[in-house]
Amino acid sequence: MKKKIVLIITACVAVIAITATVLAVVFLNSSSGKKKIIKKKVIVVNNSAETNSDTQDDDFQNDDYSDDYNSDTGYEDTANSNSGLENGMFYVSEKKTADDIGKNYYVVSLKYDHPGVVGYDADYEVVVRDKMGNTIPNKELNITVSSKKVKNKSGNLTIPYSVRNGNDKVVVSVVNKRYPKLTGKFTFDFKKFSKNATFKENFNKLDSDKWVYQKTNKVPSDKAYIKDGSLVLKSESSSGITNIVSAFKQSYGCFTANVKMHNKGLANFVFSLRTEQRYVKNEAMVVESGGEITGVEYFPYWKDKWSSCVRWFGWNSYSKKSRNDDLICKNISVLFHKYSVVWTPDSIFWYLDGKLVNSYSGEGVGKGSNAMNICLKLTSYDKDNYRGGPFEPDAFPVTVMVDSIEAYGLIN
Repeated sequence: MKKKIVLIITACVAVIAITATVLAVVFLNSSSGKKKIIKKKVIVVNNSAETNSDTQDDDFQNDDYSDDYNSDTGYEDTANSNSGLENGMFYVSEKKTADDIGKNYYVVSLKYDHPGVVGYDADYEVVVRDKMGNTIPNKELNITVSSKKVKNKSGNLTIPYSVRNGNDKVVVSVVNKRYPKLTGKFTFDFKKFSKNATFKENFNKLDSDKWVYQKTNKVPSDKAYIKDGSLVLKSESSSGITNIVSAFKQSYGCFTANVKMHNKGLANFVFSLRTEQRYVKNEAMVVESGGEITGVEYFPYWKDKWSSCVRWFGWNSYSKKSRNDDLICKNISVLFHKYSVVWTPDSIFWYLDGKLVNSYSGEGVGKGSNAMNICLKLTSYDKDNYRGGPFEPDAFPVTVMVDSIEAYGLIN
């Protein structure tokens, strides 16, 4: 009887030992499988900003993953998808990365988006960022443009006026040089201008139907006259205003004046667009809410500097303005230069010889603004001026020359 009991106990111990061994082997095999899945899934999940640059490069070059890349859905571990869940094991959930990597991964824009000047080429600089907001250097990218007429130097574009005012779509495409599945696009939306000038003055004569002396109906010949195909504005004394205004007026568009400034005297020249009527809506000032967009303002005391400005809500204490007095023009009083204003319902842009130098958007610019006249004004002073410098009694007479004026309408 005792021998039987001993044999039964021995058999039970043997069975327990064998069962434990089998379970241990199964557990170890299961742990190994679990480790592989976790490792592979973690690589997929962490293929982002959390991984340092060296690790990211290794991940992109790993042959095990390169065939699994999809430009629309990102990386997917198709071989092991859901296998861990089916076996009842712990599983790191799969992460789709469509918003982080692949087609349209790059956000392409312009450093300065602007309409350009009628008749001039316009320059743009392409800026590329990933969807996390990091700027990608242009040297790491292949940047192409759909139009062969556009000059492209590593994302620095020069677009002719004929292209900007034409009907062809201009698309910028960006591809990473090392990882060609990282791409992005940008499509230009150009402002369009009238084919023909809405106003054009070459000053072959001073046409009284086009220009009037402010507050009178005639222009005194000793203050505003034509010489060598240019308008001359002259101030002979230390106190006075020579001011002519166009009968023409227009809301929005491109306005350009070709001017050679005076080089002496406490006198201020202004080329501007101006209205005494309502410029932008202001319910608090129903009667007087005029405005002015200054294309260029200049005192000789400023040397090579000039100013741009927009003023709105009238000319009293409530008047508001935005001004930039630090624009540069070399040889401003030696050569003729073209000063342009492009006025849109959203923004105002200032250009020197076709190059963008300043812009403004915000209060004081809006839809439905009243039309403005073109104003050319030379004002002299008889005492020191806080902006124009010290009084120079021996500097007079002073003259400013305006070679031409052009305006084009905004048609879209």
